[in-house]
Amino acid sequence: MDNKGTYELSFVNKKEDCSLLLDKMSNFNFCVLKEGPVKKIKLAYPIKKENFGYFGYLHFRGEKNKIADLKKSLSSCPEILRFLIVAIKEKSQEDKNDKQELNKK
Repeated sequence: MDNKGTYELSFVNKKEDCSLLLDKMSNFNFCVLKEGPVKKIKLAYPIKKENFGYFGYLHFRGEKNKIADLKKSLSSCPEILRFLIVAIKEKSQEDKNDKQELNKK
């Protein structure tokens, strides 16, 4: 059984530079598959006394049992205002076939 999964990490940073996140990902041997653009946003409410933040996301692949350690590491970082890690369901061949049939109609 495969012990690896594909995940998305969405984050709001104090700074536009996300090299700290990439360093933490490499510390846990996660493979970054995709980096989304980082954009400045106005927060709906202040987070850690900040009114603006930089939102971005990463898709990555790695061992499932290291996700909890990554969460602890990100929580202890003052530069990261908020983050969320979700598992990405990989599409099966059956799902792809269903989508193709719907597109034909």
